[in-house]
Amino acid sequence: MIEHLETAAKAQAWSEGERAEGHRVVLVPTMGALHDGHLRLVDVAHEHGDRVVVSIFVNPIQFNRTDDFDHYPRTMADDETKCVDHGVHALFVPSRSAMYPPGST
Repeated sequence: MIEHLETAAKAQAWSEGERAEGHRVVLVPTMGALHDGHLRLVDVAHEHGDRVVVSIFVNPIQFNRTDDFDHYPRTMADDETKCVDHGVHALFVPSRSAMYPPGST
């Protein structure tokens, strides 16, 4: 079962709990639409840690055009399947409001 972490606080608490049990946690940050390059990073993360977390967040401030952001592929179900197949322990999948509270951008 893969853990879903929707806020930074949940991700931090999960990570602290894992580290308290002696596990090394490794993060693979992505914007989703996972491909072989991302999955290779997941494989390398397993070589360096005991618990692997993949973040999936399409960051609006990384786009200088709204239509590019709107058309960026969002393939969460497929991404989750790929993560499960590659032994990922948790997904950090925050909402835009969790990452950028009102008035922060």
